[in-house]
Amino acid sequence: MDIHVNDISYVYQKGTPFEEEALSNLSLSIQHGIIQAIIGKTGSGKSTLIGLLSGLLRPSKGSITVGEDKVTATTKKIPFRSKVGVVFQYPEHQLFAETVYKDISYGPTNQGIPAEEIKNRVYHAIDLVGLDESLLEKSPFSLSGGQMRRVALAGVLAMEPSILILDEPTAGLDRIGSEQLLSLIHHLHQQKQVTIILVTHQMDEVARLAGQVLVLEKGQAVFNGSPVELFSERSRLDKLGMEPPSLTKLIDRLNERIHPPIPTSLFELDQLVAHLELRRKVGNNE
Repeated sequence: MDIHVNDISYVYQKGTPFEEEALSNLSLSIQHGIIQAIIGKTGSGKSTLIGLLSGLLRPSKGSITVGEDKVTATTKKIPFRSKVGVVFQYPEHQLFAETVYKDISYGPTNQGIPAEEIKNRVYHAIDLVGLDESLLEKSPFSLSGGQMRRVALAGVLAMEPSILILDEPTAGLDRIGSEQLLSLIHHLHQQKQVTIILVTHQMDEVARLAGQVLVLEKGQAVFNGSPVELFSERSRLDKLGMEPPSLTKLIDRLNERIHPPIPTSLFELDQLVAHLELRRKVGNNE
């Protein structure tokens, strides 16, 4: 289901001396099945937009349409809330149940799903996130940080959302844990074809995963396009105060020494290696 954000604004504490406009006249379309990245500095409006897209907030102005469900400032019940799963930053802090099984099954149980179907969903969810069945009867608090995060993600997936919002998914993880989680997100997207909204400040994650990127600044969209468009124009990045991905920096350094230049649209190391290998073979053939 597509998402259409039409000219929305959101004001906190409206009508008080502390009134603050967090989003202003924002429009955005997210096609079903893509990974949409949302980036921006602290205070840019990212968290507010997440709240609106997840149905936790109503816009002060404008409308949000998810599939056939439309929400405005006067909408009493937000119908698409059950279709959106949110994995907040440090989701392991939200774990609470005695066992991994109970934690993952909590959401489907609240949805009124029959017990047998809940069991099927729990086992399917742990398979998706790469957790072993032997962990189901363990306390989630006895697991490693990476495993706890997978349990939290499995709990959201067990509710079978059509849209998955990930807020800083690798925050606090080491390099290996981050790599494993990013590979998992990529695998989930390919297998389930859900719409993923990725909120992050890591440009490497944006380059690697995203199909579209929205850059917010002071509650307004200052860029909306592909990662290639965003990262290929250095003057735009400088103006936004953003660093290019690590691999893009490496390609820039290589391009100072070789000709013709390597495309800056390569965001995976194996893509760069394959490109250089092809150039080597072509050079040898000539």
